[in-house]
Amino acid sequence: MAVAVENPSQSLIDFAYQLYNATRAGDLPDASGQNGVDAGVRDALLDLTRARCADLGIPVPQPPMMTGMCIWASVVAAKFLVHKRFLTGAKVVRVVRRGHGGGSDHYVAVGGPSDARIICDITCNQFTGAPDLLVGTLPQIKSGSNTVVALSSTLYGVYKAAAAADRFVV
Repeated sequence: MAVAVENPSQSLIDFAYQLYNATRAGDLPDASGQNGVDAGVRDALLDLTRARCADLGIPVPQPPMMTGMCIWASVVAAKFLVHKRFLTGAKVVRVVRRGHGGGSDHYVAVGGPSDARIICDITCNQFTGAPDLLVGTLPQIKSGSNTVVALSSTLYGVYKAAAAADRFVV
């Protein structure tokens, strides 16, 4: 397998919990579009992520850069999935590259029942050829992610590993 699910360092986990707890339900945008996230919701979630990270002293890249933003945006997206999509058990999953050139990773929010997990990736455009966001079940997002190379796999492979994960960051 080219990718695996792993936890990040304890300090990143601690920052992720701080960010999750600092993000209030009232701060989150209302759900809109397919699976609750359209371009407007994505932009609002990214703005909220940057604002809360600034409040907590967590450095994040400036727009439009997404590399390094995925953990923090996924934390806020997971909170969104819980409060606006009512997907209890929504979590942030870290998927890492294995083998030669290992060390790269990507974080996504995952929620819903095991037979119909919703993947919410609002920073996928950091990978060449990916759209600005991908949100949905694996069958719903397969066509938008199956040809995008990510972590020596496809973005779909990353999402498939995340959907099956029992290990999570937040």
